[in-house]
Amino acid sequence: MARNKFMARNKFMAIRVSPHIIEHLDETAAKHGITRSELVRQLFAYSEELFPFIEEQKRHIAETVTKTLSPNLNPALVETVGKMVQEVMTQVAKQMATKEGGDKADK
Repeated sequence: MARNKFMARNKFMAIRVSPHIIEHLDETAAKHGITRSELVRQLFAYSEELFPFIEEQKRHIAETVTKTLSPNLNPALVETVGKMVQEVMTQVAKQMATKEGGDKADK
């Protein structure tokens, strides 16, 4: 019954994506213990905040790297910096998940 109310209130959308994107969505959803649909809903719901944040961080990081490091920067180093940023965001996500879990436990 609750699902029918949810479906009645919300619009349906279908998109075509490549199989590797589906695999990535499934892996990410499984990692977080949610369904693919819930992951996509969260991405859409928070895209207004998330995407401008990502774009601003990319600009900030690019400016910092460009100003800080030699103009003869090795592409492998740029890739390493990218991996470090990904690790930082993964840590942030883990901390958020831990805090969220703690908040739920407090209720």
